[in-house]
Amino acid sequence: AFQRGLSVNPKYPPLHYNLAITLEEEGDLVGATFHYQKFVELSAADQKVLIAKVKRHLESLSHEK
Repeated sequence: AFQRGLSVNPKYPPLHYNLAITLEEEGDLVGATFHYQKFVELSAADQKVLIAKVKRHLESLSHEK
């Protein structure tokens, strides 16, 4: 469903975030990392707290690879 949503609106940050979580839970760290990064790139400045949390999480994922 998230991928279908992204095919309609590829610049919608919440879809990237939720897909990243799903992919990480499935063990796809490469895909999860990509979508976390897209979330950070596309998110508005009013999401500073969540963006910071995702950036910290991306850093921890990079150590797991």
